[in-house]
Formats: sequence, structure tokens, C-alpha cells
Amino acid sequence: MAHSDDFFGPWRDLWWNRDYLELLARRFGWTSPLRVLDVGCGQGHWSRALAQVLPPGSTIVGVDREEESIAIARTKAPFDFRIGDVLALDFPDASFDVVTCQTLLIHIDDPRDALKEMLRVLRPGGWIVCAEPNNLAGAIGFHSTTWNDPEMMLRDAELAVRYEIGKARLGEGFSSAGELVPGWLAAMNVDDLRVYLSDKALPQDGTTYIDEARKNLAEERLVFDKATTRRYFLAGGGEEGRFEELWREGIADLARSIEHTTWHTAGGSLMYVIAARKR
Repeated sequence: MAHSDDFFGPWRDLWWNRDYLELLARRFGWTSPLRVLDVGCGQGHWSRALAQVLPPGSTIVGVDREEESIAIARTKAPFDFRIGDVLALDFPDASFDVVTCQTLLIHIDDPRDALKEMLRVLRPGGWIVCAEPNNLAGAIGFHSTTWNDPEMMLRDAELAVRYEIGKARLGEGFSSAGELVPGWLAAMNVDDLRVYLSDKALPQDGTTYIDEARKNLAEERLVFDKATTRRYFLAGGGEEGRFEELWREGIADLARSIEHTTWHTAGGSLMYVIAARKR
């Protein structure tokens, strides 16, 4: 199953505020036409967001290993989308002025391998820009139906910590790798390392994302489906009986969220923009 089947919904186009991206472009001094590579571009959401603030005459190349995602990306923007592997990019050294990614490094066993390859195809003085989250920060988030239920909040956090650590131990990526990217980059051939936080939140109420919640409930899934979550949870040191308890409570909480028309949350997240210049 392609990654896009579960994680590339239309809500991904809402991840960034336009004026925030404009601020980043000013901070990075993007005033002349740029050659940009979007690595792990998926369906092109990040490419399209950045295109709004790139100088006129800039070009974007997007690479992704999923043929389905590339096919969709090509229908949405006139950029050069192509099949590619971040660990073996088919470009000469120093080919681009900007090399960037969004939620790519969280899916790679050792993101440092991807960062090294991204830096290889970046010209000296060019910017590497990584938009990567700490998803575990959301594990202690809550909404209007759980804010006064500390046991539910602790159960949600326990489930998330176990499956994230288990996923990483299985070599399938660490979903909160954004927290570690600055340190990894600092040890590489870069200068002017910068770390910013996205200012975007997605406030939700009882109707905003109700269809998505109903779909997840019908498919009996939280972040991942049950079988995948169990596999990660056990790899993270959890026990089978505890997993069943946490899963049952998580699904029940999802059902309650759908039932309560007064359900709401501010919808914040911890998304980093980590950038540096190649020496």
C-alpha cells in the first residue's frame, strides 16, 4: 500500500500559512531565480506551497519513489516530477540552489544518509531546508472530550511512545525525527544552521474533520491500522494485553469524539523548519 493512501489527504494543503512561507523566503534571501529539488515530494504539496514564494524564473524538480504519488503530482502542478530515491539521487554534485523535504526524514531508517545525499546535490552556499515534525509532542495533546480525563491522556501518550519507538527499532523511521535533525546537520558540512517553528494550527470542531474521523472509525484505525500499530507497539517494548487495552480505549475515544457535536481542539502541532547553508 502506498504511503499516500493514508497520509496525503486534501488537508495537507492546509499545513502552511502563506505569509509564514514569505517570511522564510526573506530570511533565506531568496531573491534571484532558484533551482529547487523537493526530495520525497509525494503528491507535490510542499512543492506547490514553496512555489508561491520562490522568485520568478525559479524551477522545481520533485522526486519520490512512489509512482502513484508522482502521477498525481504531475496533474496538480507543471513541475518536473520524477521517480527517484533520496538515498541515491540521480543528479550530479552541486546541481541545485535549494534542496528541501517535508515529512520525509521521519520515514527513513537513518535520516543522516538522506541528509548527506541531499547535501551532495546542493551547491556550496545553497540552502538545505527540512520541514520535519516532532509527532510525539501531540501525544500529550487533548481535546474537549478528554481534557479532564488524565487516564485517557496517559493511555494515548503510552500508545504513541511505544509505537513510535517500535517503528524506529524496526528500521521504518522515527516519526519525531524533526527533534534530532538540527544536531545531525550541525555535524555535517554546513554553516548558518537555523531552526524555526511553523506558526500554523488547524483548529477543529465537531464538524470540521468529522468525515475523516468516521472513516478512521469504520476502518478501525488511529494513526495506523491495528495490525501495524500492534507490530510497532510490541517492538517498542509493549505487551500484547496492554496493547489491546490501549487500542480499545483509543477507538472508544474516537467514537466519543464523533458523537459529541461540541468536540473541539486548537489543533496545534510541532513542525520544525531546519535550514543550513552548505559550506
